[in-house]
Amino acid sequence: MRFAIKLALRIIILGLFMGAFSWLVLGSTRSFDLRGNTATGIINAVKTFAAVPFVSEKKLSGEDNLRVNALILGESGPGYESPLLTDTILVASINTQTKELALISIPRDLLIQIPGSKLVSRINTLYLMKKQADEMASIDDFNKHAEYIKSKVEEITGLEIPYVVLINVSGFESAIEALGGINVYVDHDIVDPQFPTTGYGHEYFSLEKGWRFMDGATAQKYVRTRHDIRGDFGRMERQQQVVGAIINKARGLNLILDFSKIFSLVSTLGNNIQTNADTGEIKRTWSFSKNIDVNKIKNLAIDGGRPDSLLTDYRPYLGTGVASTLVPRAGIFNYSEIQNAISSLLR
Repeated sequence: MRFAIKLALRIIILGLFMGAFSWLVLGSTRSFDLRGNTATGIINAVKTFAAVPFVSEKKLSGEDNLRVNALILGESGPGYESPLLTDTILVASINTQTKELALISIPRDLLIQIPGSKLVSRINTLYLMKKQADEMASIDDFNKHAEYIKSKVEEITGLEIPYVVLINVSGFESAIEALGGINVYVDHDIVDPQFPTTGYGHEYFSLEKGWRFMDGATAQKYVRTRHDIRGDFGRMERQQQVVGAIINKARGLNLILDFSKIFSLVSTLGNNIQTNADTGEIKRTWSFSKNIDVNKIKNLAIDGGRPDSLLTDYRPYLGTGVASTLVPRAGIFNYSEIQNAISSLLR
């Protein structure tokens, strides 16, 4: 039992790498939907703690090349406007030899060519687009739903990305609540008079500069607000910052005294995440990730609006009017500079 708890915590400590949060639920296939009711989440947590010690390790895709990559997607989820748009697009990459973790953020407004088509759209529409097409064909398969966005992110980054994780706002917020909140340094005042809420409403949200203790509700607002001096790019940087804060908080949990927090975290996330990883890969991840230095996480936010930015504004016709999008400064659909920056980051 103690080994199982340690394993679960070690996976949590990876912070969002390779869907560490989502891989806690057992499954016999490579694609499974972890969403459900609270009772289902609790049952899954019990299964995890009881069975993980008996699971055989499975080599991770990419391990032979010393680097394993995962695509982390965030959606608003039920109750929000455009609930299936993946406004958070984050690539997590770990060097399995040096144990260095890198996080690469891609903006939701990046203009892309839809796979298998000459049509264009924003990148955050790809998951929704493929999921809807699959459902019309009576296909209920997360792997299939994620094909468009996974292949596009691979094209943009030049990386092979075998693993995909999808988490919604409710899961993110509840996970931080289960941890008892996090401490984050806010480097400038944030004021958002129209932060989106469930029921398609809005509310006033503000944070003053300095160290702030954040509960789940505050943290999800902090990473989602776009009303600040850096706009969407500041949002990507805050997402990476909060990942680090979650990791640090998880590392401080006491395996015995904080068992209720760990249990709550596992059961909560089991209701709000989808992934394509299996339990053998979870155990393998734990084995080689013991020595990851969370204080040396590398970060890259692919952004625009600054002299050294890799992206620039572009206003094409999308749908019925002109849209605000971003394209590579090297040229539309030319990802060479982005790939060079990523290669430098991962050295």
